[in-house]
Amino acid sequence: MQSDDLLLSTLLVAPTSRSAQSRIFRPSIMVGGERTQVMTEQCTAVAPDRLGALVGHVTRNELDSIDAALRLVFELD
Repeated sequence: MQSDDLLLSTLLVAPTSRSAQSRIFRPSIMVGGERTQVMTEQCTAVAPDRLGALVGHVTRNELDSIDAALRLVFELD
């Protein structure tokens, strides 16, 4: 979730959940063929070696939805 221009030892991530209730600040994306919610209210920094294998990429529309949710959660507007 962070800019490629930031050279940090950690990565900013937002967990996902297939069982979380839908909310305006939890955009829905497809992961492995299943609809899942991005838990933008639970963003955290983690060391890259704590992450598992890459499971895919988000579409432009999904990324726009995640951006909008982050703006809402972090009150950036």
